[in-house]
Amino acid sequence: MKRIFIVLLVVASLLFSLSFFIVLNLWGATNSSAKIKSLAADSELYSFATTYIRDEVVNSSNISINDDASFDQLNEAVSTKKVTATINSSIDDFFSSVQNKADSPVFPIEITTSSNGQNYNFSKKANFTDSPALYLLRRINYILLILAACVLLPLILAVLLSKTAAAKLKIIGRSSVFLALFLGTVLGLLLELLPHHLSRLVASSSIVHDPRLVNAVVKLVNVAVNRQVLYYALEIIVFIVAAAIFLYIAKAETKEGSYLSDKL
Repeated sequence: MKRIFIVLLVVASLLFSLSFFIVLNLWGATNSSAKIKSLAADSELYSFATTYIRDEVVNSSNISINDDASFDQLNEAVSTKKVTATINSSIDDFFSSVQNKADSPVFPIEITTSSNGQNYNFSKKANFTDSPALYLLRRINYILLILAACVLLPLILAVLLSKTAAAKLKIIGRSSVFLALFLGTVLGLLLELLPHHLSRLVASSSIVHDPRLVNAVVKLVNVAVNRQVLYYALEIIVFIVAAAIFLYIAKAETKEGSYLSDKL
């Protein structure tokens, strides 16, 4: 009965460990405006947004651009530099809302400019009111602390209930092995399944609805996931090394205990 209880504690610890590292890696990729801006740059979001805004300006303002001069005028009024500054301002506002929970999670993305007497106006709102991303980031510290406690307490209890030092070391070593396997499975699922379902997940969210914007967000998320591959790989290596060390020491402890028993 005691052994079954120890196994259940270890299983609980492993499940919470998996949740902890998934949340930790997600937070590590998106926990600052600088990281989001870097993701936006690497996913070519700024250049896409510039083209998108120019198309919206032309469609909403009935601007006729039938010659090179008109194109140049539009490109000057709605430049990548201006669009980048506007998007970065909204990203900063988002993280300000994360820190200050009283702020509204609706951020306007507006460009009002003119060139040679022609006005160019664009206005959209990024609405994070029902977004799980905002909920998660606002409570991330508490979530990580709770998950860490849920990981450590069952594992510590399982170790304390074990009789010998070798048994205690085996629990830690084997837990490290299984955690490495679990993280490897999550990494494989991310790389294999996420590309096929990400568009549907983004489209079902309340952040964006335009198919072109959905594709842009999908590209940004893919860049973020690819960046996290290295972190998952490093974590897996660390746990494999830790498992090897603890299991080796446990084996040495078992041999030493057996040797002393024979002598006695």
